[in-house]
Amino acid sequence: MPFEVLVRQLGARSNPGGQPLFSVMFNMVNTLARDCVFDGLAWTRLDFDRASAQFDLTVIADTVYDGSIVFEYATDLFAPGTVRRMGEHLLRILRAAIDTPDHRVAALPMLSASELALLRTWTLGPRTQTSGRSVSECVSWGARQVPQQTALVFGQSQLSHQELDEASNRLAHVLRQRGVTRNTRVGLCLPRCADLVVALVAVLKAGATYVPLDPDYPRQRLIFQITDADMALMITHSAVAAQLACDSLPTLLLDVDHHLMASASPEPLNPDFTLDAGPEDAAYLIYTSGSTGQPKGVEVPHRAVTNFLTSMASAPGMTAQDRLLAVTTLSFDIAVLELLLPLATGGTVVIASEAQATDGRALAGLIETHGITVMQATPSRWHLLLDSGWTGHQGLKALVGGEALTPSLASQLQARCSEVWNMYGPTETTVWSSCWRVEPGNSPSISLGQPIANTSIQVLDAQLNPCPIGVTGEIYIGGAGVALGYFRRKDLTSDRFIDQP
Repeated sequence: MPFEVLVRQLGARSNPGGQPLFSVMFNMVNTLARDCVFDGLAWTRLDFDRASAQFDLTVIADTVYDGSIVFEYATDLFAPGTVRRMGEHLLRILRAAIDTPDHRVAALPMLSASELALLRTWTLGPRTQTSGRSVSECVSWGARQVPQQTALVFGQSQLSHQELDEASNRLAHVLRQRGVTRNTRVGLCLPRCADLVVALVAVLKAGATYVPLDPDYPRQRLIFQITDADMALMITHSAVAAQLACDSLPTLLLDVDHHLMASASPEPLNPDFTLDAGPEDAAYLIYTSGSTGQPKGVEVPHRAVTNFLTSMASAPGMTAQDRLLAVTTLSFDIAVLELLLPLATGGTVVIASEAQATDGRALAGLIETHGITVMQATPSRWHLLLDSGWTGHQGLKALVGGEALTPSLASQLQARCSEVWNMYGPTETTVWSSCWRVEPGNSPSISLGQPIANTSIQVLDAQLNPCPIGVTGEIYIGGAGVALGYFRRKDLTSDRFIDQP
């Protein structure tokens, strides 16, 4: 049956630039052509160049005439180097099949030693010395460098690094008096305000694990997280506490109990290794969206957060001269960068209110008013800013993550910002695991970039073997940023957190 008739009978639709039924054909020539007798004529086999490929890729293996393997491909889809690698991989598999005929095909090696070495160089981020400090020690270090410089701005109020350090010390003393130490979990259910940052740092200084709770989330979800996390205490405001109506959980109301902080010492807590958090203790417990069922709590240790902050300070980069606009809810882990990186580097964090964070014109006003140099947001929020008519701020470094960065958005941001960075990483490996600066003239495709410091990112097949260049596989991330696992979910943790291949 003619191919065109078969396509029509099956009702197959052709994709633009593709084939309607299949895109790859393997043709095995393993039988001799039958003799044809013509009176007074002789025939001979001829090979000829088709001039154009019938399909995206055709592999012809001749086991009868010359033992050749021919690759015929569409040159607008495949580069010669790509097809050459395919041929080398096929030959390597065939040789391995001859040498080890008892092995499954999926277990046969196809990569050369040079390819494996090249992939290793791509999969490893910079190797740097880990500090061993806790997250709160990183924040305190930043405060000591520039004590009088502004650390936090919200509305008309602001705190210097020294004032923030002392305020968080006072609250940390109050928390210790309430029995808050390492291996205890404290909920932070506060609106976007200065109290949120002070409370976050105080919980870390007390050695405890903070659990972010967005007061705008549905009450049922918040109650589930409160119950599942087995919190020792919740820090909130009276209006939020009344709305939650969770009387069984001890609470500290910052707008009511402020006298407790006023009478507490502004000095740091005395070091006590039995109470203070160590590198492998959880800095925060954050819940995923729960798209496949109930939300799962991910425990992220201090070791992972300090490595993340140190790497981010280097690339994309942040210094004491930078001013970052924080627009993300604390319940989204990218808020870790927004709230803690400026404090750890001696910079300034400007917090947008709930209303401002969802208003493109308000965001544009904050960027100009405060001379913002760094802003991190999802593509959706960047579009919100662009749709408001924002013309840009050439001193701004734009970090884009949480959703796919399109070439169109990248181009629009490049025209309005000094730098544009694509950020990638799952919650389980501490916010961002890779970053890539979008440069003028980059290809239309957007790269995930290189792994951050002390991090590895591999693309592996079902047998956990490295995939060749251009071959689809699953992303596996290892290194200092890997979380402790899912809170009290040993079965799920053992399934998802495996030994590094």
